[in-house]
Amino acid sequence: MQSLTPEQKQTGQDNYYEAVGVTRRDFIKGVAAAGAVSGAGLGAMYFGYGPVKDPVRVGVIGVGDEGNVLLGGCTPE
Repeated sequence: MQSLTPEQKQTGQDNYYEAVGVTRRDFIKGVAAAGAVSGAGLGAMYFGYGPVKDPVRVGVIGVGDEGNVLLGGCTPE
């Protein structure tokens, strides 16, 4: 275990957030605002995805309960 001073910990946090460009709190606030307006999820917001212009249609047979849950995450709305 490393023993860092509070100043070193703060410097590390500052460097991390500067490199990442956003804090978790800011990210969640932005996603919540975008989700309320457009229905976008966390993944779509993070990767900058927009609406699909030419959707792919897929048919799935026999996926069961768990498959239905996973497929629910793939729906456009």
